[in-house]
Amino acid sequence: MGKVVTMPARKRKLDTSTPWGALGFDSERDMLIDDLRDLNGRIKSPSTTATAVAALSKRKHEVLEQIKALDSADDPESILDSSDDEAWDGS
Repeated sequence: MGKVVTMPARKRKLDTSTPWGALGFDSERDMLIDDLRDLNGRIKSPSTTATAVAALSKRKHEVLEQIKALDSADDPESILDSSDDEAWDGS
């Protein structure tokens, strides 16, 4: 029998022109959905304390509101409040 040859995983070139692109996401919505999945997993974990569940649930609600705002296209450029953040430098 022939030997199985595996191809090395190709790394996708990151789009550093946006914060979510630099993190490897195609869109801001994709980044938020990934965050939501992570939060759900952490909330459901048996090792998560009640205090942590409360904080994670609050963050989950915030992420859901951000996704709703993005879907309703209230702000087509970005739904993240960057007023307190330093300017994004993708380089």
